[in-house]
Amino acid sequence: MKAAILSAVLALAACTAGEVVSAPPEKSAAQPWRAVDAQTGKISDAPALEQLAKDFPDSSSVRLRLLNAYFEAGETDATLRQVEWLAARGYVLSDDALQQLLGTGDTETAQALFARFKANAVPSENSTLLDIIPANALLVEGVAALEGGQTLLANSIVSRDVFIRETQRAWRAAGLKGVSSLTGMAAQPDAALVWLSAGRLDVTPVSGSESFTGLLAIDPRSASIVRKIPSGDGITLSDIHVAGDGTVYASDPLTGGVYRAKPGVMGLETVVARGVLRSPQGLTTSADGQLLYVSDYRYGIAIIDLMSGKVGRLVADSPVADSPMVLDGIDGLFRHGDSLIAIQNGMRPMRIVKIDLAESGRSAAAMQVLESAHSAWTEPVGGSISGGQLVYIATGQWDRFGDGGVPVDTKPPLPTQVRKLQLPQ
Repeated sequence: MKAAILSAVLALAACTAGEVVSAPPEKSAAQPWRAVDAQTGKISDAPALEQLAKDFPDSSSVRLRLLNAYFEAGETDATLRQVEWLAARGYVLSDDALQQLLGTGDTETAQALFARFKANAVPSENSTLLDIIPANALLVEGVAALEGGQTLLANSIVSRDVFIRETQRAWRAAGLKGVSSLTGMAAQPDAALVWLSAGRLDVTPVSGSESFTGLLAIDPRSASIVRKIPSGDGITLSDIHVAGDGTVYASDPLTGGVYRAKPGVMGLETVVARGVLRSPQGLTTSADGQLLYVSDYRYGIAIIDLMSGKVGRLVADSPVADSPMVLDGIDGLFRHGDSLIAIQNGMRPMRIVKIDLAESGRSAAAMQVLESAHSAWTEPVGGSISGGQLVYIATGQWDRFGDGGVPVDTKPPLPTQVRKLQLPQ
């Protein structure tokens, strides 16, 4: 039974909707990033996990692993401290998990925690339905909103195509040929081109095994491919971001590398080599273009100084015990003014948050939950910001496709919801 605790805890989490929590004035010292890899994920003894929690003090994933280690060792007080840490940051654990961790709940502390988790579980539904992509667009991962949302483009991983909806017209397939799974999408700031990443995943159809992988740009009006930048062997590009100067940044969640393609250059340049980040996902640049923020799914948000190449860590700028923020579990990541907008589908239930940056851009000064546990969600995944709104895919369908993109027998493909969420200034 104890061995099942961590999976039960990981499967059920939520956050307090709409709560804004602020940190004290920013520290001046930069926070280093500890290199992580597959072996880091196998650490299971309490002392090593305690050090990992110090290195990544805003990672709920690390805290859950530490909780499990304490529980397995029968360290009741230490286990309780981790439960309290999670409760303070908006998590919800199942009643079964809480009963195993806290007993029958007849103590004053247990009763207070049960009540706190129940309060944390209240959903927040603030977005509205923008459109529905037909079910023949298989495994849609992202959406780009152009012309104030009048034109929408969505990338499909299994169909290996772009689907387009123009004003008062039905969705249509662009008919791209010879490309692998389209894993990421981002428009240039001037919307003249829309960039896509193409890679090979477990769900990539076998027929696409020899297709193009790398970055490609399409004309959003004609849907024709105007530029290709191959990624090379062993690189699977996924999330992408186009900076103000036209540089395209891309992450490889499988091997941990981060890359870029500068304007006019026909090859990829390594920004972060493999072995530093475990699973880089969404990424975005600072307003001045000097910093690159990259979400590492298990450990938090990395900051790359694009001049020096040094990798640091975005922190909730207060002591660990007092910090109310959780910065891991982030898939989509976008900049909105002096804030980051993050889709945290690594939380259970999932949420969308606004992270206000301190003046230096190297720490998080406050966090606000914008939406959580929406009843229409299956899994919020990628999107874009347009006209002060986050336009995003609300019904990710990864659980409906197996190897080679074959639909799961009991879960046929469904239409995909596109939702829009007004962002605070």
